[in-house]
Amino acid sequence: MSDNPELLSTDEAKAKRNEARQNRKKKGLIIVNTGDGKGKTTAALGILLRAWGRDMRIGGIQFFKHETASFGELKALKKWALN
Repeated sequence: MSDNPELLSTDEAKAKRNEARQNRKKKGLIIVNTGDGKGKTTAALGILLRAWGRDMRIGGIQFFKHETASFGELKALKKWALN
């Protein structure tokens, strides 16, 4: 936190922020990862794990190009019994 009094929040500003936080509605969120190259699944799984770690409700859908695919992500989910 800054020692500069001009940058510190006032009690009124803190009260307004706290009131806004109390009145905030919970909303859903949909994230779609697309594009060429690697990293989409890793990014999606990272977001899911972080949300799950905070006790949020999560869900994920992944479309595979091959019916007989055996991707590492699927193997990991089976190990966790989350398939």
